[in-house]
Parts: sequence; structure tokens; C-alpha cells
Amino acid sequence: MTDIGQINDAVAAGDFEAALRLAEKGAALWPDNADYAVGRGNALYGMKRYDDAEAAYRQAIALNGKDPLPWTNLAGIYYERGNIPEGIAACDEALKRDETCVNAWIHKGNLLIAAKKSADALTAYERAEALDPADPVIRFNKANALGELGRDEEALALYQTMLDENPNDADTLSAKAAVCERLEKYAEAAETYLALLRLDDAPATHVTLGSCLYAMTLNGENIMPLLDEWLTDFPSNPVALHALKTVGGHADRASAEYVKELFDAFADSFDSVLADLNYRAPELIAEACAALPPENPNVLDLGCGTGLCGLKLSEKRRFSSLTGLDLSEGMMEKARQRGLYTRLICADATAFSLDAPVDWIVSGDALTYIGDLAGVFACAADALKPGGHFVLTVSENEADPDRYAMEQSGRFKHGKDYIEQALSGRFDIVAVKRVDLRNEMNAPVRGLLVTARKRA
Repeated sequence: MTDIGQINDAVAAGDFEAALRLAEKGAALWPDNADYAVGRGNALYGMKRYDDAEAAYRQAIALNGKDPLPWTNLAGIYYERGNIPEGIAACDEALKRDETCVNAWIHKGNLLIAAKKSADALTAYERAEALDPADPVIRFNKANALGELGRDEEALALYQTMLDENPNDADTLSAKAAVCERLEKYAEAAETYLALLRLDDAPATHVTLGSCLYAMTLNGENIMPLLDEWLTDFPSNPVALHALKTVGGHADRASAEYVKELFDAFADSFDSVLADLNYRAPELIAEACAALPPENPNVLDLGCGTGLCGLKLSEKRRFSSLTGLDLSEGMMEKARQRGLYTRLICADATAFSLDAPVDWIVSGDALTYIGDLAGVFACAADALKPGGHFVLTVSENEADPDRYAMEQSGRFKHGKDYIEQALSGRFDIVAVKRVDLRNEMNAPVRGLLVTARKRA
């Protein structure tokens, strides 16, 4: 007789093809045995053949209506498909047959979280925990539910208990760090991200760690011990090196490596984050360009990011071509998906050239990681036709209009007089307007909207 245990072992090992062969062999010999139908369903589930897996589980239910397992596994399929009410109902069917079925309670909790019923999900996880107090999956999910309910201190305590037992669990480290950030315990969050980086040197984690150190500086906390630890473990990481420059405050620009790593990590969430900040630079640039000649310009979007400027321009004007230039391939891929750009170029804003000159260059906050703009403006002048326009936004250095200055965030702000002087060699200033670019820390970020024309 084919051993059910062999099927389960193959599924656990991820060898779903072998599990399916064994299950089908057993089902052919003993067609009335529901265990083989469940084994077949589990193999198909692992292969993501969800329709076939559902049919197998329903066959098992028809063969043995008292077994909670096929109902529990059906709930998993419904979760994968996003059929939340059906999944909860399947869990309830399993629990009618056996209210001590731990996996049914876990699945029900997961489905209730997806349904945004966090309090009910917590109850489900607590029922599972009472049955199996040591299961780390149950405790992790319970902590997540506590966080969803705003009970962050309780969630943090539970994550910490789990880390005391298993300090190298990456999922728990990541979850703990996120809760620490919500509680504004930035030093503890930074320490946790450092521990996570030692397990998985992921660019996004470096970026988030840098954000924690920035928050610490705003709170007047000493970041040097953590920064030293970061640089000791990752001496060549561009985000850590940029954080070191920020402490000194004397850099002329952020390194290209830092900008690339930052925005590659940021690409997926960029648009939603800026929407939350009421980001207005693309709209302001599009308004400034609305009446500029010529009728159908060739345009370069300098530091195009995900294409927000291109999108807003397309709502105001037609253009013959739209070229996007950025250091981050991740951001440019998002721009490519908009279907607006004629071509996309991966290059540094301080050292680029075009095959043919363009009528306009636009740049929405893309110069925020560059202090000395002489190289940018020289490249822009070379890339523009005589009489062509350069429209850009920068954060304003109101305290010292003659200079640029690095902020604690590692970004730069530029004085009005500095911008006008830097452009004066090859451009005429058409307009400089003070604007609010976005909101940060519940306050507007003041900026300059600059329109300049290249001299003929």
C-alpha cells in the first residue's frame, strides 16, 4: 500500500510532482480512501493548480464528510484566490467537525485579517495558541493582529519574546522594527534593522535604516554609535556612507551609488508615498510649461523617476518626443509602464549628453540630492536648443540665499540667489516663483519653481 506519510513527506520537501504521482497511485488502488484525495489536493496546491486542488479536496469531503482537513485546506485555496467569505465558511465547516483543529483557526485568523476584521482574527489566533502555545507561526500572526489593532506595545513584547528564543528569525526582526518605527522608538528600530541586515543584506533595509537615523537626528539623539556599527559591518554601502556625509554636512552631492540604491528600493512605493505628502512639483512644472513655445516640443525629463512629471505634462501639452533620464533603473521601469516616454536613458544628471538637442528640459525635485549644480546646468545648456527652456523645482535655502546646504535628511536645498547666479552664464531667468512642493512632518516644504531660457 502506498504510504500516506511518503506523500506528506514529498509535499513538505516541495517535491510536488512526486507527491502527486504517489497520491494518484494510491487513489487508483484504493479509490474510496479520502486520504489519497487530500494528498493529491496538497500536491496540486503546492503546484498552484488551485482549481484541480479544490476538486481533489471536494472529492475527499465526499468520501469522508467527518474529516476537517479537506475543509481546512480548501480555506487555504480561497485565501490564495482572495475569496475571503468562502474561506471563512470553509474554516467554520472544519471547526464544526473538530473545534481543536489548529490549522483551521490559523487559516480563519489569516482570512479575517484579509477581511480587515482584526479583533476577530486575534480571537482566532488566541484559540489556536491555546491549543498549541509554542507554535511560532501562531504567535507571529497574533503579534501582527495586535499591531493591526493599534496595540503596538503588546505586539512589540511578543515579537521580542520570539526573538529571545530565535534571534535570527528575519520575519520577526522585520516586524519588530516596523512596530518600533510606529512607536517612534527609532534607535531600537535601527538596531533591529542592523540585525536584519546581517541576515539579509537587502538595499531596502539599508534605506529604511538610514531613515531611522534621520528621525533620530530630528529628535536630537546621537546616531554615531549606530552609524559606526553600520559602517563597520557594511563599510562600502552607499547609504551608510551617505549618512556619514550627512553628519559632516560638507558634501557637494549625494553619490550616484547612493541615489541609485535609494530609488531602486523606493520605486514600488514612490507614487503612493508622494501622494500622501501632497507632492505638487510635477503639477507646478506642467502649469509653468503650459504656454511655452514651441507647439509640439521635444522634451527631456531630467531625473524622471516614475514619470510623474511626464504624466502631468501630457495632461497639459502635446509633445513630439519625451525622453526620460534617471540613475535608477527601478524608477525608469515604472516610467516605462506609463507608455509616455519615447526613450529612457540611465545616466547621471551631472554628466549626460543627448544625440540631438531638445526644446525643453523639465526637472521636478530631481536635483535635491545634488548641491553644486554647475555640472547639471552645463549639461542642460548643451542639451537645449538656443531659446529652449529649462523648468525645474528645488527646495529653497531661505536662510542663506547665496548658497546651497545639505539638510539632516541628506538632501540639499538651494538659495534663490545661488540658482540665479549658477544659471546666469548661459541662461536668462524668465521667472522664479516661491511654491510649496510637498508636506513633511506636517509642514509645507518651501521651494522654488524656476523657468530659464537658454541664450541664443
